[in-house]
Amino acid sequence: MSAPAGTTTPVENARGGRGSATQLARRPRRGVGAAPGSPSAERGSATITTCFAVLTLLALTAMLTHLGATITARHRVQSTADLAALAAAAALIEGPVAGCAAADALSTRAGTRLRECTVDQWDVTVVAEVQIPLGLFGVRFASAAARAGPVEKIE
Repeated sequence: MSAPAGTTTPVENARGGRGSATQLARRPRRGVGAAPGSPSAERGSATITTCFAVLTLLALTAMLTHLGATITARHRVQSTADLAALAAAAALIEGPVAGCAAADALSTRAGTRLRECTVDQWDVTVVAEVQIPLGLFGVRFASAAARAGPVEKIE
């Protein structure tokens, strides 16, 4: 059967809807072949922009997480060095070896490593360090030094 004269036949359009051939001819072209700068030429650009924004936020979150871990490790190693120096100074009455052994035991319990222990009469200086895993950025170390001893010279 053919359509009566003067009418148009229904045609499937690209979106699955139906419309007449004259209606389809009047619709602006979308996507490829549209005039540059026209709104129809930029379809999908919001999706790409959103993807880049999400990736940027994920990278920023990862970076801030690593920064927080680094700051926390630095504070932890400083506290450990302070406590280790005090423990060594308290144990100096038994000798310098006992003082450094006390500092080493305390730093091991705190999850850090005692890198250096120096005894000069009644003054003790310790240097502690901790390993900081930073994922793709490798492994770094945070270290801190502390001194403990009497305020006045003991003769």
